[in-house]
Parts: sequence; C-alpha cells; structure tokens
Amino acid sequence: MKNAVADITVYETIFDSYFEAILVVDQDGYILKSNNACCKMFGYNAEDLEGKKIEELFPDTFSKIRVGTYSTNTKRQDIERRSQHFSLLGLKENGEQFHVELRVIRSKIADKQVDIFFAIDTSEREKSSRPYCETISNLPHLRSMTIEQNVIRQELEKSRGISREYASDLEQEVRERTEVCQAILQKLIDANLTLEDQMLETKAAEKKSLASQAMFTAISKNFPKGVIIVINADFDIVYIDGGELYRLGFKKNQFEGLNIDEIDAFSKERIVRIKEDVKRTLQGEHLSFETRFMNKTYAVNSSPLLNGNDIVKWTLFVYNDITKLKEAEVEIRKALVQEQELNKLKSRFISMASHEFRTPLSAILSSAILIEKQNEAGKKEKREKYIRQIKSNVRNLVVILNDFLSLGKLEEGKVALKPTYFDLVSFSKALLDEIRPTKKRGQTLQMKSNKKTIEVYLDQKLMQHILINLLSNAIKYSDIDQDIQLNLKSGKKTICIEVKDKGIGIPILEQANLFERFFRAENSLNMQGTGLGLHIVKQYTELLGGTVSFESEAGKGSVFRVAFPMR
Repeated sequence: MKNAVADITVYETIFDSYFEAILVVDQDGYILKSNNACCKMFGYNAEDLEGKKIEELFPDTFSKIRVGTYSTNTKRQDIERRSQHFSLLGLKENGEQFHVELRVIRSKIADKQVDIFFAIDTSEREKSSRPYCETISNLPHLRSMTIEQNVIRQELEKSRGISREYASDLEQEVRERTEVCQAILQKLIDANLTLEDQMLETKAAEKKSLASQAMFTAISKNFPKGVIIVINADFDIVYIDGGELYRLGFKKNQFEGLNIDEIDAFSKERIVRIKEDVKRTLQGEHLSFETRFMNKTYAVNSSPLLNGNDIVKWTLFVYNDITKLKEAEVEIRKALVQEQELNKLKSRFISMASHEFRTPLSAILSSAILIEKQNEAGKKEKREKYIRQIKSNVRNLVVILNDFLSLGKLEEGKVALKPTYFDLVSFSKALLDEIRPTKKRGQTLQMKSNKKTIEVYLDQKLMQHILINLLSNAIKYSDIDQDIQLNLKSGKKTICIEVKDKGIGIPILEQANLFERFFRAENSLNMQGTGLGLHIVKQYTELLGGTVSFESEAGKGSVFRVAFPMR
C-alpha cells in the first residue's frame, strides 16, 4: 500500500508545491505520504513522518476524526460529501502545540481506501482574532454595564444632589464604548468573510488539481500505439502508461518505481543506451530517433521536464509504434529496386535478344538460299547438311524463346506446379532422343541408371526444361568427339540426376555468380547463349523441392547434379 501511494510521483511537483500541508493516511492510521508544507508545519523530515501514527500529530482530539466515520463514495462529484472539517491542536516534533484547521477526504489509491488530510496552521489567525473574541465575550458584561449606567443615570437624574454635567460625561463614555464594540464586531465579520473566501478558493484549486490529474491519466493511458515514460535523474521510472504497454503484454507495476537497471525486459546494451539518452535529455537536449523492441519499430522523442523552480528534474520519453510505416517503406524500396532491375533486364533483354535471334535467323536464311541453289543431281548430301543447320538453328531459337518465357513466368510468379507419377528412366531416354540431333560431330550422349525404372512424382514440363538446359549446355560447351553422360541414381531418400561433360569448365573466380540471370563466364562469351539456362534450372529445381549443385574446373569439364526427395 505504501508503494502504491509513493509511486504516484508524476504529480510530485503539484503535491510538494501545494500551500496546504497534505498527509495521506491508510485505514490503520499510519502516515503513507506527506508534502513539503506538512514537513515544515510539524518540523519533521518526510522520511521521519512516513510510518508514524496520525495520533502523534493530533494527540488530544484525534477521536473527532476516527477513520470510517464518513462516506466512502468514490465519485468525483461527491468529494464535498466525502470531506469533514475540524479545528484541532497539532503537535510539532519539538513538543510545541499550535492551532490547525483540518479537512479530511476519503479516496482510493491502488484499490485501497486512504484518508487525505489537508491542514492549515491557524495559530496567527487565532492570535489576531483573540482580542476581538475577548471583546465579544465581554459584550454581555458591557451591555450590563450600559444598563447599569443607564439606571444610575436615571437615579442620578432623580437625585437632585448629582450634577447634570457628571451625567452627561457618563452618557458620552457609554456611547464611545458602544462604538468600539460595533467596530470590533465589524472587523470580526470581515475576517470571517475573508476566511470563507480562502476556503472556497482552496476547494476550487483542489477540484482543478484533481480534474487535471484525471485528464492526464486518461490521456496517457489511452495514448494510441505508443507509451509515455517519465524517468528521473537517478534513472528511476516514475511514471509509465499507454495503449502499447498493454498490447505488448506488460503492466505498469513491472516498470513503475523501478530503476532502469532492474528492468528484466531490457538487455544490457539497451539499458546503457537509455541511460545515455536520459543524461543528454537532462542536459536540455530534445532527442528524436528510432529503435527496435520486441520485433517492432518505434519513433522516440524525448524532452526535459522542469519542476516549479525551472530546474530539469525529469525526462519525458514518448514512444510511437511505426512498425507498419517501416514495413511499407521497405516494400516501397523493394518495389523500387525491382523496378530498377526490371528496367535493366529489359535493356539487357533487348540487346541480347537482338543478337541471339539474329545469328540463328541469319544461318537459317543462308542455309535456305544455299538449298535453293543445290537442286542439281548429286548434291543431296549438301542439301541435307543445310537442312540440318536449319533444324539446329530453329531448335536454338526454340530454346531461347523457352528461356525467355520461363523467366517471365518466374518473375511474375505464374509458374503453377502440376506433378504426376512417371518413370524417370523412360522419360530421360525420350528426352535424349529428342536432343541428340543438336549434338556436335563425334559427340556421344550416354545414359546410365542404377534401376530399370524410377518412379517419381514431379512436374514433367519443368523436368523437361531442367534436363534440356543441362544437356544443351553440356553439348554447347564440349568440343567435338567428346562424351556427355546422363546418370540417374535412386536412393532410399533422394533421386539424383547427374549431367557430366569434359568441356571448357567454369573458372573458380566466376563460380559464385553462375546461377544469376544473364551471367556468362568469360571463357564462354564467344559462344551463343542467353545466360538464363542455369538460373532457370535452379528456380525450377527449388520449386519442385529439390537442390542443385555442381563441380567444375576450367579446361577439364563440369558435373551438374539435381536432387529431389523421394515421394
């Protein structure tokens, strides 16, 4: 309970600067909190007051204000009904007694009933009003004297032996005393009215303070997508609230009243950074930066807070959740990069396509012209040679077009898998027969399998693209009269397809970029190709749940492997 009251330090400036002495007392009569005015009034330090019984300050008359003798209604509009007023004798630490006007209000702090005492030292007022009070107390006596004097005057008038001059003097004295009494009464009335005005002003200030406190609490607790934190120069969190605090799964008591070093949710690096930010803010800086916490991004702004003496006593940190804004920013940047890449790809595509299409089309055209001129008998072999060239170049064009179409589908995410069960061995044999006419003179295409049939559950079209690209590259980058080997291996968990050649190989320094779009090694630049084949092989293999790897050495050939999990 004591900690609950002490934790409301965000209002400490108002509390300590209030002109009335304030005491917060629990239901058992123990003092929980006191302000500076209270300490000065009773001559104690704040630490000495806390924990004392209230009877020690009001020993003789505390029975008038026993706890529980008034309403416990907690609605703000019922404050007047919850309060009582008393005039008591207070006891200072040095034993001196003095007059006190006391107002007691029942309230709740941390769901516990407490009594808040507002006290005013009325000793001076009592001294100044004592002569007036004595005069008022003597009014009956003065009235009796006046009556008595009047009777005497009448008796004197009856008595012819008393001079009229003496009677006149007595009348004058009565008039003068009556005027003094009237003046004293008027002063007392004026003093009473002034005291009532002061009490009304005090009540109005109290209501305003309570309203401001309620408004501040409501604003901070409902702070949208953020947290408000107040930290003092000792790095204690004196106040924390905000909607984001609860969305993160925390509660106020996990932070409020604790030192930064005691917060388990903060890493050591974050604690060091927060302390540095607090120091800079206490020196008068207004900080603005971004930070990450629990996978969220926050915009942070700090400001120094002044006490009543214009001295920086606290630092205010406001955290705003900007996670969605940062995600949107990242998406925009990605889109911009993709757009830039697309523009580069378009330029490279136009440049490459014009070159790659021009070569086979020129060969087709020249072969067709030569066939036209070889109509005479005995030139069948030459015609067949030119026809083979036409077919070969047409196939090259088809491969190039398929690469471009495949890349476009991959970029747009339009590649839909249609897996079926089929025999990989018979599928590969048919594919070798289809590609065999494109091999160079003297080249051989051989296939080996560790099983007669290997049933797989894959997309046949994608597998056709993968094998055609690997076999086409092996043919293209191998010289005449060289062997190209296709090996199929079915294991317990994986199926491996291996294409082996003895061609030009790939330089070690360029192997890291081999699967990038449009990449071509330096030793292959004088050969026809788009640089898309291996990129498409990798993308299709991964779409089918497989992996691709290779071994290569410049001048000694290459081995490419694709592996798929057994289904």
